[in-house]
Amino acid sequence: IAGIIIIYAIFDGLKLSIGERPLSTTFGAASAICAGMVIMIPVLQCFTQGLKTIESCHIFMTAYIPAFVAIMIAAGQPISSSIYSVLLFAASQGVSTIAHSLIMPLTTIFFAISMICAIVPSIDLTGISSSISKIATWTLSLSMTLYVGLLTIQGAVGSSADSLSLKTARYFAGSLVPVVGSAVGDAMASIFSSISMVKTSVGAIGIISCCAIFIPILL
Repeated sequence: IAGIIIIYAIFDGLKLSIGERPLSTTFGAASAICAGMVIMIPVLQCFTQGLKTIESCHIFMTAYIPAFVAIMIAAGQPISSSIYSVLLFAASQGVSTIAHSLIMPLTTIFFAISMICAIVPSIDLTGISSSISKIATWTLSLSMTLYVGLLTIQGAVGSSADSLSLKTARYFAGSLVPVVGSAVGDAMASIFSSISMVKTSVGAIGIISCCAIFIPILL
């Protein structure tokens, strides 16, 4: 790219020295084409790699969700686990579909229009390219906002319901089991607390794994 810029500057200086100002458009278009040919393959490879990264995360989440849901059920969170599994499966599938069907085509179209604007400045397509960029950005932002919002609501409602279920189970264990009922209730609470620690650790592993999938392509 630096070499192309230097060559363009040399020819631009020659153009001014010989007084051929109409050559400016020709030099600019030729330089834009050369620069586009240089960056086209790396940029398209970046697009493709980004799409593959999203697919990899989707595959990981498809395998991770059932295991995490099983731990949540064992930890005494059946309501949270059911909502969690539905939301995450739907979100994983939805984001993968949006990336394939919308984001990737829009990004490619945006790149092509930007190249046209650089090669032929007289064709003003900045409005179209700006609109495409906004559509892609807003689609991603809206998807993540809805996803985080649903998980937040699920966490609040599900945790309350699961807490009520656990307290009810402890109450019945303490009331119906003679003599050692309270000890059984305390043992249940200890077991669920231990499993909750396991769930937290597995959740942290899931977050770290997702970060490890996305950080290389982001860098």
